[in-house]
Amino acid sequence: MKTVLTERIVADLKFDEKPKSVFDEKFPGLFVRVGSRAKVYYLFYRDKSGKQFNHKIGDTAALSISEAREQATKLKAQLYKGEDIKPSIQKTNTITLGSLVNEYEPARIRTNRSGQTTINMIRSIFAQFLEKPISELNESLFIAWCEARIDNGIKNTSVSNYIVALRTCLDFGVDRGLITANPLSGFQMFKKLRIQNDETEVVRYLTDEENDRLFAALDVREKKIREGRERHIELHLKYGSEPHNDVIEGRFADYLKPLILVALFTGLRRGSLFSLQWDDIDFHTRVITLPPDKHKTGYKTNKSLRLNLNDTVFDTLSAWREQCKDKSPSGYVFASPQTGMRLDNISTSWENLMKAANIENFRFNDLRHTFASRLAMNGVPLNTIREAMGHSNIDMTLRYAHLSKESMEEAVKTLDGYSEKQPQDGPRAPTLI
Repeated sequence: MKTVLTERIVADLKFDEKPKSVFDEKFPGLFVRVGSRAKVYYLFYRDKSGKQFNHKIGDTAALSISEAREQATKLKAQLYKGEDIKPSIQKTNTITLGSLVNEYEPARIRTNRSGQTTINMIRSIFAQFLEKPISELNESLFIAWCEARIDNGIKNTSVSNYIVALRTCLDFGVDRGLITANPLSGFQMFKKLRIQNDETEVVRYLTDEENDRLFAALDVREKKIREGRERHIELHLKYGSEPHNDVIEGRFADYLKPLILVALFTGLRRGSLFSLQWDDIDFHTRVITLPPDKHKTGYKTNKSLRLNLNDTVFDTLSAWREQCKDKSPSGYVFASPQTGMRLDNISTSWENLMKAANIENFRFNDLRHTFASRLAMNGVPLNTIREAMGHSNIDMTLRYAHLSKESMEEAVKTLDGYSEKQPQDGPRAPTLI
């Protein structure tokens, strides 16, 4: 997050169990890290080799923003002269994982558009390890951790992604001299665990009845939001105060319904939808083009993903673009209502919607499975589904094969005609030579 830091803004930053960094637009590199108990000024910088570091300046309780900028200016002057401002660090694995994540956070945020999401995920997923020194972490510990997650129903690929994110953080610590070794170096989850591939999982998709309940619940939700906004405005006008929000003008009450519609009719992953920007959409050709950094395939790829828009998605995005005009300076299609930047979490809204629609065991990513499943049930060839889903390998698409009209059940029926060619008294014995 970026803003021009002032004393008022710094004072208003609320402590949070999920630490976050707020960068100063007035002084590049200066930021405040807000944790659960403290707010601290840091300077983010690169050394001569291009490596990224953050230098602790001081607590906001002891320093004003002007004093922090003054110290940051002195530090940058030292850097300009070629001096090393890094504090002397003795390489040791006694640093806790939580402290390492704190050091990693600014660098990750500055170099990756979803950096804060990754940091929050590491802190949440690996919360039980944050107070442990790196020296106490080992491969066996994480093998047991992975197996426990999979036993609880977490997908193999999700667990693997968690491990990759943590391993990258630990690599950062080794590269910056904060720790001596990465306990996850060379750890390959699928070779270590006694698990099956994700292709064997049962595909969860919306039934017709669930689909009807989903959109009925969305309509009720939209109505409540509009009515709540109108009551808010009426109350403020009654007492002569300025309303905090305007009347909702447009087809949608907020981002959730258009987000779900686009997900359901494009098959895009949640992360890709969160990263989707208006520049990625060509309304003239009705095509979405996602660069490699905005979509994943499970394999390394440099290819962009191109998706054609059907009438439902085109009409939805056209109406949403008109409604969001001048309200999304960041350019994100589904910007956060709070920050105006990239949306990073809809867990509460999604859980409440599933409860209202009486739909159980259905994740947001299952909208993607619903998209692919409906294509398969409508007779679309699997290779075409592979391209629409952005799969680099047909093996990932085969999970939908049993839904296709070209399924094994239909295929084996084609052999029935051969029964007329067999002798009526049973198969002939082979001729012995």
